[in-house]
This record gives sequence, structure tokens and C-alpha cells, in this order.
Amino acid sequence: MLSAILEQLLNRGLPRSPRARALCAELAGRSLGVEIPGLTRLRVVSNGVTLAIARDAAPADATLSGGMLALWALAGETPEAVLQRGEVTVSGDAQIAERFRELGRLLRPDPEEELALLTGDVAAHRLGRVARAALRLPRRA
Repeated sequence: MLSAILEQLLNRGLPRSPRARALCAELAGRSLGVEIPGLTRLRVVSNGVTLAIARDAAPADATLSGGMLALWALAGETPEAVLQRGEVTVSGDAQIAERFRELGRLLRPDPEEELALLTGDVAAHRLGRVARAALRLPRRA
């Protein structure tokens, strides 16, 4: 069920980004494994038009392995720092991993926009402002 939700979130952004569609086409037939040791292993597979999440043991062209928070940090502002600290390891074809990372950044869902689908624009914007303020509080303290 979680993999279906991830697929929907990723593929929803494809029509909005010409660069994402081009990357998806370039990556046709390629896959990226994402492994959280001791917990789960997924593969993100491109068929050239959409992305699919597979939960199988098939080999991937490149694999990212690390803790859940470290993998999440790869989507942040400084993914290179996460890799340099060794919190996430990359095996296999590093260029494929980099292309999937770029594709992931292009397709990263905007939480406020996703919330707006449920609550409407005004409520989502207000809740987004509250969430951003709450996230800034520890840094300011």
C-alpha cells in the first residue's frame, strides 16, 4: 500500500516537468534500489513514461543503503554532506544513482500543495506557515 502511494506521488509530478519526463525516458529499463538494512528494500523502476515501486529482490543498477532519516536527508539541501559522512552508501552505477536523485528532486511533492487538495488553498497555506514556524523554533532556541 505504501509503495502505491509513493508511486502516485512521484508520477503526479511527471506531467508538470519537462526535465523530469526527459530523465524518466533516459532511465527507461533502469532501476534504483533503496535499502534500509534490517527493515526493507525497494526498487524504483522507470519504464520510460512512469515510475514504479517494486518490492522484490531483483538486482538494481544502483543502490542506496542507509537509515531512514539519512535517506530522507538526501532530498534536502545538502545531500553531498550525507554521502560524505557515510550515512548513506551508493553501490552500482553512480551515474544512474545521480540521475534518479535529480529525478527525485524534480518530483519531490510539495506538502502544502498536497494538503491543499484535501483542505483547500487557504487552509493549507495557513497550516504550512504554522508547520514552517514550528520547524524553525528549535534552530532559533
